[in-house]
Amino acid sequence: ARALANGLLLSRGYVVDSDLVTTAEMNSHPFYTAFLAKHGLGPSLAIAVVPDTRTVISLGLQRAHGATPFEPDTIARVQRLGELIEKSLRMTMRAADAEARTLALGACLGRLGQAVFLLDDEARVVFANAAGQRATATHLPQINRRLAPRDKTARAALDAADHEPADELVP
Repeated sequence: ARALANGLLLSRGYVVDSDLVTTAEMNSHPFYTAFLAKHGLGPSLAIAVVPDTRTVISLGLQRAHGATPFEPDTIARVQRLGELIEKSLRMTMRAADAEARTLALGACLGRLGQAVFLLDDEARVVFANAAGQRATATHLPQINRRLAPRDKTARAALDAADHEPADELVP
């Protein structure tokens, strides 16, 4: 409650025991004298990790019972580690979001009755809906992940389209 009321974790980026309780409280409060001591735990440090505006994570570190409180240089090192964790979480969240969008797009394209292929910039197939997969099994095979129509006219048209700028392909 004190950590939230003081807003230190988000404004400063870290909180240590002395930010929230007095030395007298640490020496007399059952949380410190019974619970933490029983488990061999002592001074604590919490840092904020904020990978996006909707998510706040508190990373807590605990020293052994009887150890000295966290020093400013240790707090700074842990905060730098927190920045790396934050970047990693941001990338993970972006990747998960991109995967969800890809799955949703695949589901939409999968419902179409026509063959749909998504190609990368080197004309390799990166996605084919169910109709597209059926087409590659019958009359539109792939060679090295590139569409290779059996029909010579269709192959020539595909080759020509592969060499045209994208804006010329749109009617």
